[in-house]
Amino acid sequence: MPGQLQPAAIVYAANEADIKLAVQYAREAGIAVAVRTGGHHFWGHSSTNGENIQVDISGFPNSSTTTPRRR
Repeated sequence: MPGQLQPAAIVYAANEADIKLAVQYAREAGIAVAVRTGGHHFWGHSSTNGENIQVDISGFPNSSTTTPRRR
């Protein structure tokens, strides 16, 4: 159901260093990261649930995301 996903933590990044720190922590802890840019998706595709963290970059001007390339 929409609106019922809740991440373990939300990081409100104030700068690039905050983003790097959040991603580094998640990588070392073995948990997933979702990025929220301030948009809205009815089904919550930018949301995470449980043992995941969400990094909110909505405060950055002209923020966007790209899909990483697989190595």
